[in-house]
Amino acid sequence: MAALRSAQACHSNRYLVLEDIAFPVGFAWGAATAAYQIEEGWNADGKGPNVWDIFTHQGGDRVFKNQTGDVACGSYTLWEEDLKCIKQLGLTHYCFSLSWSRLLPDGTTGFINQKGSL
Repeated sequence: MAALRSAQACHSNRYLVLEDIAFPVGFAWGAATAAYQIEEGWNADGKGPNVWDIFTHQGGDRVFKNQTGDVACGSYTLWEEDLKCIKQLGLTHYCFSLSWSRLLPDGTTGFINQKGSL
């Protein structure tokens, strides 16, 4: 059994400290993210609007404080920093998603956005 002594949260100055918690040897540490919540770059590099872009940009009382995912956590431009955080945290697995409208801006396979698929 391996004991977890502490873990540092990236993108912030806060620390999460867990002491004397045992995990089996070979335990797989992982994290997952969803495109709209972290990606940003809502109209960058040929990305088309998705349902949430349209919905939140209509304004009004639709979303808390009229917030959108336009900036989010900035993973579209800060992906290298995200990789450093993944390594720093010692994760062995990471599941992420890309917005389909970044890959297929017009919603069809008629045009594949090369910048979105790199």
